[in-house]
Amino acid sequence: MAKFLIGLVTGAILTILCGVVLVFSLARFGTDKRVAVPDNATLVLVLEGEIPERSPVELPIPFFEQQTQSTVKDVWELLRKAAVDSRIKAVVFEPRNISAGWAKLEEIRTDLEQFRKSGKPLVAYLKGPSTREYYLATAADRIYMGPEEYLDVKGLRAAMMFFKGTLDKLGVQVEVEHAGKYKDFGDMFERTNMSEATKEVMNSVLDDVYGRLLSTIASARKKSVEEIRATLDEGPFLAKQSVAKGLVDSLRYEDQMYGELQSRLKSGDIKKFSHRDYMKVSPASLGLEGKPRIAFLVGQGDHLDVRRRRVGRILHGDDRRPDPGLCGNLHRLDRRSLRQAQSARAL
Repeated sequence: MAKFLIGLVTGAILTILCGVVLVFSLARFGTDKRVAVPDNATLVLVLEGEIPERSPVELPIPFFEQQTQSTVKDVWELLRKAAVDSRIKAVVFEPRNISAGWAKLEEIRTDLEQFRKSGKPLVAYLKGPSTREYYLATAADRIYMGPEEYLDVKGLRAAMMFFKGTLDKLGVQVEVEHAGKYKDFGDMFERTNMSEATKEVMNSVLDDVYGRLLSTIASARKKSVEEIRATLDEGPFLAKQSVAKGLVDSLRYEDQMYGELQSRLKSGDIKKFSHRDYMKVSPASLGLEGKPRIAFLVGQGDHLDVRRRRVGRILHGDDRRPDPGLCGNLHRLDRRSLRQAQSARAL
């Protein structure tokens, strides 16, 4: 009897939850998504976290919708719309605690630079910035920071973990086969430190990324690469030091920053508009659709350079069970997603 009651209560709860999700879904898709953008609006773009290529999950429940991170595609579309929208007079960019990789950061920074070509002000306001946040902020025409903040910019580093010492204590021995000195994936189980080949590779990657970082900051701050390299070697910086070194333009509290922007725009009171609300504005309403389109396809899963059926044989012992990694995902997306993008000119 107790099991029956538990099952009954569990079923009732699941039914109610499913009903709630269904109601919110119907309300979401049945409601007009158009939002009213005020005239003389200032778009406030807040970026934080990993900034994925696309949203990992889309839940139609309002609370969860607000927690969804902005994606790389969202940022590109937001700035593209803001550049042509006569109601948007400026963009205030606030990067916070960003953990995205450098390839994504370069792409987003390019989008910010593209927006600046519209002639509209792009202002960055930093709160406890690290190198990633500062790198993006240098795309703005003016960089602000709070008087009590500090600029945590001091170059790049890479760290690797090695587990051999722990495995030795557990009596576990790992055997890894590899060809070539640069095939170092198994080193984390067989070594306690980096090999010379691994150090060579990591230093090469860091030198390349850091070199591009220095040249980008130097160009934005109108200094030489040598000057920026010498400056960053002295980091991190207190707020006043950041201004003295030419890395930040002004120290202002947030309300003071908006006050200066208002004086600059000469268009009355600042009307802040959230980037999450602006995401609901259709590109078609701004005349950005109807032109040749490019399909955006995200491939996810393990990257395996073998045929799908061979992967299935290796992992599952069965040719009839294709691998569910990247190969399988691309196969599925090719049939489903690309059918919806038949009018695209490119992929």
